[in-house]
Amino acid sequence: MQETRFIGSSFRRTRLSARKGTRSATDPGPSWFLDVLISPPPGGVRSDPGPDGRGLTTLCTLVADLTGGEAVIAARGEPPVAIPLADLAEGASRAQRPFRPAKF
Repeated sequence: MQETRFIGSSFRRTRLSARKGTRSATDPGPSWFLDVLISPPPGGVRSDPGPDGRGLTTLCTLVADLTGGEAVIAARGEPPVAIPLADLAEGASRAQRPFRPAKF
């Protein structure tokens, strides 16, 4: 079996996510995931283009909170919003509201 070799930012982002851990005895909530996904390295895994303008760029981040029944959407440069999953599936954008992240 040949070993798969990961190259680029995806592997670095995966390793950072695994090392970051949580500060809670319970499963992390949407605020924790959103913090990790929209923050630039070294504390987060958001992908930004290199100095030459090349590379992958995170444009939008979506965290689905299946327990709470809502999604949190963070478009790049915009404040995050929350929307019930059923409304998201139906395209009912009027149901969205500002998302207030938990403090760690």
